[in-house]
Amino acid sequence: MDFCKLGTYKVHIPRKNHAINHATNYYNMAKLKIIIDKRSSNALGQFPIKLQLNHLNTNTTISTGVFVSERHFVGDPLRVVDKSFPNSTHINERIKEVFFSYEDAIQEIEHTRNITQLTAADLRKIIEQPKKEVEIVTFTAETETYIENCRSEKTAVGYKYALALLQRYFGSKEITFEDLSFRNISTFNKWLEVDAGLSMNSRSVVLRNIRAVFNCAIKSDKVSPALYPFRKFEIKSARKEKKHLSRDTMLALIHADLKGEEKKARDFFLLSFYLCGINPIDLYNLHRPDKKGNVSFVRQKIAHTEPLPIHLHVPDAARSIADQYADPDTFLNFCHKHNDYDTFKRRLNTRLSAVGKRIGCENLYFYMARYTWATFADSIGVPHEVISKALGHSDKSTAEKYYIEFNWERVRKANEEVISYLFNDM
Repeated sequence: MDFCKLGTYKVHIPRKNHAINHATNYYNMAKLKIIIDKRSSNALGQFPIKLQLNHLNTNTTISTGVFVSERHFVGDPLRVVDKSFPNSTHINERIKEVFFSYEDAIQEIEHTRNITQLTAADLRKIIEQPKKEVEIVTFTAETETYIENCRSEKTAVGYKYALALLQRYFGSKEITFEDLSFRNISTFNKWLEVDAGLSMNSRSVVLRNIRAVFNCAIKSDKVSPALYPFRKFEIKSARKEKKHLSRDTMLALIHADLKGEEKKARDFFLLSFYLCGINPIDLYNLHRPDKKGNVSFVRQKIAHTEPLPIHLHVPDAARSIADQYADPDTFLNFCHKHNDYDTFKRRLNTRLSAVGKRIGCENLYFYMARYTWATFADSIGVPHEVISKALGHSDKSTAEKYYIEFNWERVRKANEEVISYLFNDM
């Protein structure tokens, strides 16, 4: 092809990185230049002026709609045609505007996508899409949007904290997705440990929140999957020992002579145990049983991802307690006697701690009911599949999720065995 490349102009697009100063590979850069295409001419013997976009040994051309004689072509973006050519001022301004609009678009794409797998034609297609589709999305902006959509203030606080730590580490409020490379995430994790003094599990929470924002942006096609750093970076956490109560301690708790708020706290704990370790927020909001004595609910923790209901039978041990706190609309009246759940839970654990000291159990807290039920169930041979269902864990296999209708009578039977184990030496 006989292209005249007089006065070509190459665009070098630097890669942005706040933390690490590294050299850019010249051959991976997109290059834009102005050419005169001598393959065809108009009736006056003039040739078309075009923009040529080169990337990774591929190229594509963009028409400007301007024809010029070869001797008047200069090719510099600031002066494309010689001033002696008719209407040169208007032509130069017109082509300069087109050239720099493409240059700016290329730079935006470099900041938001990995272009090493794209051809020049791919880049042109992205550039010529409506502006909203190539708009830069920063990690900061995406996190702020994510925070606005959090289902609870407590959850939002965790994401605000993760963003604040990143901003402190990079020394900038504006964090891009490109900043969060595998290398930068690795050094950030080390900084969290050494400089910020966070434990392994605290670092794990921060990094999981960052990963969640990344996943959300990729899922909504705002960020290229090629930028995802967590495919290689492993988020490590130290496994916490799940503290459960022994049978003797459970019996001591049941028979403890308690009154007032301490009794309510103990009863709420026991109700969780008798209902297969139901989470406190789900018990707090639980509706009344049906005529057969069954309750159904969707775990609030995973309701947005796994809205399948859990079906539990209310055993006699739970019914006798629940009757003391009956409500016309809900299983218990606690939700009508407290301003909000978080306040209720905080007071609940404070009172449980005091109750624990009475029976010789240091650091008694509500989730021990869940751990205790699961541990008892395992110790008497209840299949882990049934334990998992009773606890409301999400189905993992395709068969479980789409084809098998679980028999909740198995959970009812397992719960009866756990309660019998508590009160009788099996």
